[in-house]
Amino acid sequence: MEKQVSVGLFGLGNVGTGIVKALDGHHDLIRKRSGFNVRLKTICVKNLKKAREVNTAKYRVTANSGHILDDPEISVVIEAMGGIEPARAFIMEALEKGKHVVTANKALISKHGQELFELAARNGVNLAFEASVCGSIPIIKSIRESFVANSISSIYGIVNGTTNFILTRMVNDGKSYESALEEAQQRGFAEADPSFDVGGKDAAQKIAILSMLAFNTPVDPDTVYTEGIQDLVSEDIKFAQAWGYVIKLIALARKADGEGIDVRVHPMLVPKAHPLANINGELNSVYLIGDLVDGQMFSGKGAGPLPTASAMISDVIDVMKSAALIRNFNSLPLVDINNLEFSYYVRFPVIDQPGVLCRIAKVLATDGVSIAELVQPTGNETVPIIIRTHKAKERAMRHAFDEINRLPIVKKGAVMIRIQE
Repeated sequence: MEKQVSVGLFGLGNVGTGIVKALDGHHDLIRKRSGFNVRLKTICVKNLKKAREVNTAKYRVTANSGHILDDPEISVVIEAMGGIEPARAFIMEALEKGKHVVTANKALISKHGQELFELAARNGVNLAFEASVCGSIPIIKSIRESFVANSISSIYGIVNGTTNFILTRMVNDGKSYESALEEAQQRGFAEADPSFDVGGKDAAQKIAILSMLAFNTPVDPDTVYTEGIQDLVSEDIKFAQAWGYVIKLIALARKADGEGIDVRVHPMLVPKAHPLANINGELNSVYLIGDLVDGQMFSGKGAGPLPTASAMISDVIDVMKSAALIRNFNSLPLVDINNLEFSYYVRFPVIDQPGVLCRIAKVLATDGVSIAELVQPTGNETVPIIIRTHKAKERAMRHAFDEINRLPIVKKGAVMIRIQE
């Protein structure tokens, strides 16, 4: 016997519109596959006069949040507003009133997840957030359910489609960063102000959520070591390829030696043979390593109204089936990146004159950084010195990099990228 589910929706922007389209267009399919007759009853919006892409005539459209939060018939609340407030206040009130909540709000979950999960547990309801990381890729459900018996040692990947699109255009088409970014903006993959994506902050929020799930430890995204791709140039792409690598913005979380976790976001030189090296365009991909399943890879569309709606409607069904709640958080410390070891790709724009290479090599040697490979193209007044190092401590490499940057022979625009072994 099928069960009736009445839903209230906060927000009718791109994501909210996608949810309405998916529920309207796939109502019978959802009912047949799940056994739940999901009925969208009420939509709460900020501006009642705004023109909409979907026909809302059969729904109650209101600016009064109480029409959802105080309605005893509505058992599931979908939050599609984004941002911290008032989304947080609405979600907390819904949970306190015994309603399940589905959200795609990565900023809110990464910052206030523990508080919200504990509130849901106290009230015997569920908070689902599959769409907050990688859109339609079921990575959150897989960690919570499919890999529940696994001790996860690491989870990493490409979780931001904007940066992956830009880097793909730089690799495949030889475009400059600026030209690739402009195309991403024209095609709707990048915002007018792209800093949140290209600076790595979006990826930091997502890896904070995955860290919480994989290691049961809340991670504040503001504490995640984060670098973006905005300083990369075509030369970096070219030399990475020549050495057998592709540059990707990688978000990573792993168990470190001892009692801590290593969580960070930054560009990395990924070997061409690694599966992540072939994830192109706006696609996302996450690679997970568990002690029982070894390596598992998930790929697909990481954003967009309809992929997001797909994940959120799946969550609606899951919360009605009483999927497991998140409880009993740990408090593992974050590892300081300065104590980790990497091999590095570094590029220094320098004045083309005798003795330059000797001065750079001397600084590296003083900090115990060994050169594995070096290229010094000829040019005009300024030329790049490209170096690949052997493994070195981040603290030592960072000190050497900063010291070299202070030399009068070095111009602006130096880059340091870690290499994924």
